[in-house]
Amino acid sequence: MRKINITVIFLGVFFWANIYAGYSQSPVAPAPVKQEIKNLDVNKDGKRDVVYYGEGKNISQVKVDRNYDGKPDVVYYSDGKYVTQIKADSNYDGRGDIVVTLKNGKFESAQADTDYDGKTDKKFNDAKEFNKWLNEKLPDLQSYLNKTDWRVSLLNF
Repeated sequence: MRKINITVIFLGVFFWANIYAGYSQSPVAPAPVKQEIKNLDVNKDGKRDVVYYGEGKNISQVKVDRNYDGKPDVVYYSDGKYVTQIKADSNYDGRGDIVVTLKNGKFESAQADTDYDGKTDKKFNDAKEFNKWLNEKLPDLQSYLNKTDWRVSLLNF
C-alpha cells in the first residue's frame, strides 16, 4: 500500500509540473525579463540611472531613474520591436500611477491614478487628450511618455 501511495504522489507531482511548465510557456504569457545588457549613469554619481534588459540586442525592458534615487520611476516594456507598455511613478512613492498602452508603436490608451490611492481616476483613449493632460499636470514626464514613434531602436536616454 505504501508503494502505491508514493507512486501516486510521484505521478501527481510529475503531472502537475508538466502542466505548470506548459502554462508558463504559453504564448500569451509576458516575455520574461532576461538579463541586464546595458546601463547608463546619466548624472555620473556612480548609480545606474537607465538600465536596459533583454537578451543580445533584443531589449525587453528599460528602467529609468528620473530623480536619481536609485529606484526606477519609468519602466518601458517591449516586444523587441516596439514599446508595448509604459509604467511611470510620477510622485516617486515606488508605485506606478500612470500606465500607457501602445500597439505597434502607437498610443492606444492611458490611465492615471491622480490622487495616488492605487485606483485609476483618469482614462484616456485619445493621444492628444492624454498629451494635453500630461502637459498641464505633469510636464516633467512629457519627454518620457509623449512620443509619436515608440520603436525600441529609438529609446535613447
